[in-house]
Amino acid sequence: MSTLHKNRTFKLLSLACALLLSVPSFSAELSPQVMSGGGGMLNVNTFSSSYLPSSVSIPGFQVGLEGRLNQKWSLAIRTISSVNQTLSGFSAGLTYNLNQHRTVSTVDSNGLTQVKISKVSAWSGRAGVGIGRWSYSQILTLSNPEIAERLRDTAVKANIYGIQIRASVSRSFGQSWSVDGEYGFVYAAASGLSLIVHSATLGPSYWF
Repeated sequence: MSTLHKNRTFKLLSLACALLLSVPSFSAELSPQVMSGGGGMLNVNTFSSSYLPSSVSIPGFQVGLEGRLNQKWSLAIRTISSVNQTLSGFSAGLTYNLNQHRTVSTVDSNGLTQVKISKVSAWSGRAGVGIGRWSYSQILTLSNPEIAERLRDTAVKANIYGIQIRASVSRSFGQSWSVDGEYGFVYAAASGLSLIVHSATLGPSYWF
């Protein structure tokens, strides 16, 4: 791994730690909040000094699990993959709940504490950020004009590290189920290679 790549990875890890430290009032106990999945399209754009720019749109899917830290913040783990394995990997980070999926309160009845769900929001939104590691595999074309054109296509495989930003909207159907539409943005890099990935997925979520 090059020095530049190590420095970039260290900066991303530092950013994640800073985000964790800046979020107030985390709960002492992490509890599961929502498990989600969905399918859609990934647009993978490749930039490099050694290869010609590349852009490809591929069907893909994502799976996520979030644990509640408090009413607004959750710890999230996400996986994303294209169906042809051009891009696959995971990220870990934080999710901010713009509004609660449901309102939960406790009621003291004759000395017994009961949990009461008083409201389920028809619509709710979340935004998240995380750092991750992805595997990238693609046929790229060398940019060196001195190489014969028929010899320029090269299989490239790399492990890349970067940041993922997400935004999703949920339509609830009862207390436990919703349908989520999600947009994701990934910027990731390896030595001499940079990727920008846009994703749009739709799928169900189960709320614990």
